[in-house]
Amino acid sequence: MATAVADGSLKRLKLCASSDCRWASRDTSRSGGGRWCSMAVCGNRHKTRAYRRRQAD
Repeated sequence: MATAVADGSLKRLKLCASSDCRWASRDTSRSGGGRWCSMAVCGNRHKTRAYRRRQAD
């Protein structure tokens, strides 16, 4: 933790945007705008739910 504070990587530590998950992960995206701990798991679940909601309408 001290190393992360010292080298500035603590700014990249984020909570997953999924209400089911809430894991903390290091955002490695170029822009620093990552939302998910894993796009393959949490991001996919979120996008699938949104797609199914749109299709149900």
